[in-house]
Amino acid sequence: MAYAASYTFSFGDYRTLVRAVQSRLGIKRWTMHLVLAGLIVAAALIGTVAGIANSGRWPSPRTLTLNAGMTLTLATAMVALYEALLHIPALHRKAYARLSMAEKPISYVIDETGIAWSRDGMQGRFDWSTVQWLTEAPESVVLLIGAQEGTVLPARGFASSADYREAVAYLKSKLAPNVPVTEI
Repeated sequence: MAYAASYTFSFGDYRTLVRAVQSRLGIKRWTMHLVLAGLIVAAALIGTVAGIANSGRWPSPRTLTLNAGMTLTLATAMVALYEALLHIPALHRKAYARLSMAEKPISYVIDETGIAWSRDGMQGRFDWSTVQWLTEAPESVVLLIGAQEGTVLPARGFASSADYREAVAYLKSKLAPNVPVTEI
């Protein structure tokens, strides 16, 4: 059994790949929120303890309230900045534009031994044993073959939605039992 897909790698495909890699690495937005807020709170506590150690006296309730307010404000600002950077299209488009496959047609053949790809006169193949992770998105499937390397197979690349569903089922059947299958 063999399946074929052919499409032009788009910015949307890039974003799906990035989300799949982030998911694999365990980089969740709430985790980063907690890390950023935790760093700010830790810095504030260290500053308060250092102030107590230097002055030899406990700060007034007013000073503690001001410090807590500034810490909360700074933590909120850091999370907001992180969110803004995460969603600034210009930053992602710049990274996408540097990719050699951006807006280039790419073809895949999925068969018994693995997946063959070709684009711009180049070609390659990876066998099923190299697939480390499969992530399903609403309209595509991502196969990760390295820590930050993978390929996107969008439904639009297949002849029909039925072919896409069959190919995804086939992909899953060829994976080693220990390969995680997730959704984003």
